[in-house]
Amino acid sequence: MILRNKRCASIPDNLIALILFSLAFVYIVHSMSGYITPYLEREEYGSVRMTGYTALEKIICDPSYGVVENDHVLSYDNLVNFRTDPQKYEDLKKELGIPKKDFTIEVVSTLLYVDTIAIATPDEGFTLPKYDGVSYTLDDKPHYNLSEVKIGNEYYELLVVYKKPNPDEKDKVYARVYIDIDHDRNFQDEVDLGFYDYSNDENHSGFIEGDTFTILQAPTRMEKLKVVDVSAEGLSVTFLNSKAVDIWIGEPTMMRYIEGEVVPTGGGIIAVFTRLVLLDEGGNIKQKKIVFTMRE
Repeated sequence: MILRNKRCASIPDNLIALILFSLAFVYIVHSMSGYITPYLEREEYGSVRMTGYTALEKIICDPSYGVVENDHVLSYDNLVNFRTDPQKYEDLKKELGIPKKDFTIEVVSTLLYVDTIAIATPDEGFTLPKYDGVSYTLDDKPHYNLSEVKIGNEYYELLVVYKKPNPDEKDKVYARVYIDIDHDRNFQDEVDLGFYDYSNDENHSGFIEGDTFTILQAPTRMEKLKVVDVSAEGLSVTFLNSKAVDIWIGEPTMMRYIEGEVVPTGGGIIAVFTRLVLLDEGGNIKQKKIVFTMRE
């Protein structure tokens, strides 16, 4: 009798334990749902960065890949050969083990580095932009530069913000760049006018690392740039002006500013790396920078 009673009593105990476990499981899944997507996005981006970093180190260190003649010494002749024979680019991707990824290598003389150490206050009179229908606020601590950003013949005001407004503490990383083209300190104007491009009948908001764009300066002058780096702390932004590019190889659709044409860059995650290298032009060695951009 005692054993039977114990057994009978154990059934509801097990049932209660199962119910409590199920409730706890549902609660945990529900609580974590908001974190799963950003986590996966970060993991995927990290994977692209690691793949890009590994590929770049192979290319600029090992002459067997046909780009450098010695460690960190690029051969101008080899680069020209890659430009004239697109199959060499496809073969290189296979040798690197990234046949389904696209990349470009741009050899450049200079990069445009912009300090954005100032944090916006009500005194600046900014109209802050919206992203995904939500406006940035001063609580997001936007960083800016109002006077030193010279592109071509003109100066522009620059704003750097988090990837999205009002992020969780773990996502407070500066990643999005806005340019005030008409000098009125209204950073939403350019969004409404489609300056940041558009897709699916919707205007994009701001630039992120790897984006390319064109600024038209009167009467017909065009400045074509790429966002090369955005400081995670919001302290600086680095651009590449297409006029500084000596030579490039890789996927043309990632070079949106080439030959004055607007070429779709396509989707996918983009990672960008810069390195100091030497370029051998017929025995004349010059220090250069390379910008390596990879797209998933």
